[in-house]
Parts: sequence; structure tokens; C-alpha cells
Amino acid sequence: MGYCCPGCGEASPMVVSEIQAFCGNDDCRAVMWNPQDTATAFWATAQPVKLIRDDQSDGTPA
Repeated sequence: MGYCCPGCGEASPMVVSEIQAFCGNDDCRAVMWNPQDTATAFWATAQPVKLIRDDQSDGTPA
């Protein structure tokens, strides 16, 4: 698949290692992928991630 995002096709702005690349497109469904995988393998194993914002002044999760 390489260093272009499997979700939107944009080039990765951040590559952590040869097995971790990140998408910089806020509207893309993909966040991170293994550039050595195929797009088929990526979508077959992709899992949704629930992001939780934790910035309340009293320290409790939002």
C-alpha cells in the first residue's frame, strides 16, 4: 500500500516506523496503517476507534 493513506489517498505527513504511518486528513476514516499491508488487508482488519476528549477543568472525562 505504501505511504499513501488507504482512506483518502493523501501522502502520510508522519511515518513513525516502516510499519506505522498516519493520515493528516481530518475528514478521513483511516488514522493509522501499516504501509507494508495491502489496502484489502487493511480494510479487512480495520477497527473503529472512539476518541474521548479529556480537557475539563475539574479533571473528569468529558
